[in-house]
This record gives sequence, C-alpha cells and structure tokens, in this order.
Amino acid sequence: MEPIKKKMLSMKTEKETAQDKAEQLELKLKDVEEAKSKVEEEVTNLQKKLSKVENDFDTANEALQETTTKLEASEKQVTEVRA
Repeated sequence: MEPIKKKMLSMKTEKETAQDKAEQLELKLKDVEEAKSKVEEEVTNLQKKLSKVENDFDTANEALQETTTKLEASEKQVTEVRA
C-alpha cells in the first residue's frame, strides 16, 4: 500500500509542476503575442510613412522635370533672342 501512496504523491507533484509550467508558458505566450502585435502595428505605420514619402518623392520629381523643361525652353528663347 505504501508504494502506491508514494507513486500517487509523486504523480500529484508532477501534475502540479506541469500545471505551473503550463501557466508560465501561457503568460510568456501572451507577452510574446502582445509584442508581436506592437511590432506589426509599427511595421504598418512605417509602411504608410514609406508610401507617403514615395508619393511625395514622385510629386517632387515630376515638379522638377516640369521646371527643368520650362528652364530649358526659357534658355532656348534667350539664346534665340541674343542671336
């Protein structure tokens, strides 16, 4: 009878240890998921900022091309007037 009690006590201790470990891992998982969520949100924000910067760059580049074209036309007119 005594060996059975020892085995039951041992199994009870193992069960409690396993439950404690499971609780700790669940808390760690929750923390990791929260961190992942924050990182994903930051990535989304950075992607939005990048998209805006790319659009601003395209707009500025188009304006530069238009201005360059107008400048070249003006320089050509000045050259023709001087000639």
